[in-house]
Formats: sequence, C-alpha cells, structure tokens
Amino acid sequence: MTHPAQITQTKKVVVNCDDFGMHFSINEAIGELLSQSLPLSVSLMPVGADFEDAVDRLRRLGISECGIHFAVTSEYLSLPFYPVAPGVLSLKNSHGALFQSVEEVRSRATLSDIRIELLAQLEKVERAGLRPTHFDSHMFFWEIEEWGSDALLRLAQEFQDRYRIPVRMKKGDGQTTPRRHFAWESHPDRQSRFQFYTDTFQSLEAGLHEFIVHPAKDLPQLHSFTGAGIRRIADYEFFRSSRWPSVCEVSGVSCVTWREV
Repeated sequence: MTHPAQITQTKKVVVNCDDFGMHFSINEAIGELLSQSLPLSVSLMPVGADFEDAVDRLRRLGISECGIHFAVTSEYLSLPFYPVAPGVLSLKNSHGALFQSVEEVRSRATLSDIRIELLAQLEKVERAGLRPTHFDSHMFFWEIEEWGSDALLRLAQEFQDRYRIPVRMKKGDGQTTPRRHFAWESHPDRQSRFQFYTDTFQSLEAGLHEFIVHPAKDLPQLHSFTGAGIRRIADYEFFRSSRWPSVCEVSGVSCVTWREV
C-alpha cells in the first residue's frame, strides 16, 4: 500500500468509472477500459438495471473488488431504478422506483430508510462475491450542498468508520483523501472534455487526485435513456486512447486504484 507521506511527494491519480451496472452500453465501455494496461477503479451500482451483467464482466476479468456507487435516486424516466431493500416506503415514488431528483429525496425520505437501503446495497455487492474498495454516492447525494444538512454526510462517515472503507468526499485533502476532479455539464462535448482531461492532468500538483468519469459506448440504446450520451462517449474515447497514457507520462502522473488509497 502507498504510504501517505509518499503520495504527497508525487502525483497520484485514481481514475474511477462511475455507474457500472446502470446500463449495458456503460458496462461494455467500462469492461473494455478495465482490460487496458493502466489501472482504473470502478464503482458498481447495486440498483442498476444491468447489475448482474456488470458482475459477470468483473468475474471474467478476474476482478474481485470494486467501489460501491450507492444510489437513492432514479433520474432517467425510461430507465427506472428500484430500491434493493423491501419496505423503505419513503424512498419510493408511486411506481415503486426511486425518486427522480435529489430534491424529492431530501423532502420525502427518512434517514432511517436511507440507512436501511444503503446496507441492503452493500450486502447485495458482497453476496456477489465482491469486496468493496470504497464508497461513493450517485449524484453526490450525501454532499451537504445536495442534502441541505450534514445528516447524510454523517451517515457516510458512519459507514466509513464501521467498515473501515474510504468514502469519496467532495473536498479531499490530497493526502489521505483524493482531491476530486469532475466534468459534467461544464464540458458537454468531445473536444472540451478531451481538453479538460489533458489540461487538468498536466496542471496537477503533487498529491492524491481522483478523476470521476462516466464512460459509455456509442450504442443506440444509450441515447434512448439519456441526453448526455456525448459526454459519456467522450469519456470512453479519451481513456481508451493513447492520449491518456501519453499525458500521464509527460505530466509525471502515476495511476493508482482506490485499493491503494
């Protein structure tokens, strides 16, 4: 394991692929990226429509550990996500799916139901024979800015302390927790996303960093549920190209995984 004192003297980068298990176009892209030479981390979505397919891909690659992408929202109307835990009535809409927005969760969900659901999601991943490397939150739902209080942040810290597994936080210190780099609406097309990744890698300071990426392959089914397909495809294309390892080499960046964090 990399010692924190060593991390501060070098540029260490975790590239983490979120939403694994959400949809097979995402699974195909992430599965391909995981087979490349540079190390990548991945966060598995227990409520994802293609969770089992994602688990099968990890098994075929000989990967027995992953992050858990906890989710309490279902933002795509044509791709609903359902709670893992029975009950948890405060998390469900009239169709039994998770609410579409963080705002709806904030106004209706109880903290006790969220705790029950997160435990069920964790147990689902463990039943699949996978060891968690880290915990993170879909749509950053446990960030104070999203929830409106620190209740969910305390819940995330409770999980971190209980299971001794690191939690992705918005403001990492760059030593024991990564500084977070995330492009979404601000870089909506291929050119701007490629430029963002290139420029950011080249300007990194010494320390520990995480790039949160959302790869997907350019399949018709991808565009049937999301209008953000171009962003996801751009992430896939950048990190499957020779540009990424070249930028790392020129910038003096070493890629590590969440397991090393």
